[in-house]
Amino acid sequence: MKPQLVLFDIDHTLVDVLAFHEPAYTSALKEVYGVDARLRDIQFSGMTTPNIVCELARLRGVPGETVEAGLPRALEVLARDIIANLDNDLRESVLPGVSEVLEALRGDAICLGIVTGNPRAIGEEVLRRTHLLPHFAVRVYGDEAAERWQLVALAIERAKQLVATPIQAHNVVVVGDSPHDVRAGKRVGAATVAIGTGLHEHDMLAASEPDVLLADLADHHAAYDAIITAHSHLHAAGASGVNRQRLASDAATPP
Repeated sequence: MKPQLVLFDIDHTLVDVLAFHEPAYTSALKEVYGVDARLRDIQFSGMTTPNIVCELARLRGVPGETVEAGLPRALEVLARDIIANLDNDLRESVLPGVSEVLEALRGDAICLGIVTGNPRAIGEEVLRRTHLLPHFAVRVYGDEAAERWQLVALAIERAKQLVATPIQAHNVVVVGDSPHDVRAGKRVGAATVAIGTGLHEHDMLAASEPDVLLADLADHHAAYDAIITAHSHLHAAGASGVNRQRLASDAATPP
């Protein structure tokens, strides 16, 4: 049985637009809080944008109350600067194999969704300019909940309104490039696929114990097979008590 719902992260899972994010965080933190901060000052991959802004500001000594008071403005400035600098056509930023995997999953009538730490304004614009937006019936953004697992839970609830058959969490697959994605999926009882196209080392991804660990989606036939069978490994692990992790790509292991 194929999964009912597959949820994808955006950054470093589907696309690479980090170059547009880094200067925008620096300018937003300077404009709103008056501090010099860089995105790479923290381990930001997998965090929601509001949490990234808050952590960077606190790291630079901004008091908690000031951080919270300035957060709406900081997110507004961040979105303004990122969107203003995005290329109009971002199709070259789509990672190898992504389009083919999405087409194959849609061809199987599997509901596809987005769960991203980006605020809606940024996430929607990136999806639109990469021409990926039509693939996703469900989209949940980082300004809709405080924690990533809550975003996943919200996406499942929204998907339930779109399909005739009730969606169970164990028939959901969460795909992302960060241990945060894996933990979020596990928290709600979904299967998880970790992709090594982000900023985390192979060993760190493996330590989060995803059901499937792939180097990338470039071999789109193998990636498709791994994604649609990920939840079956979750079911088997639940029945036998064995470890959920399965390494689906030898290429994910460094030489």
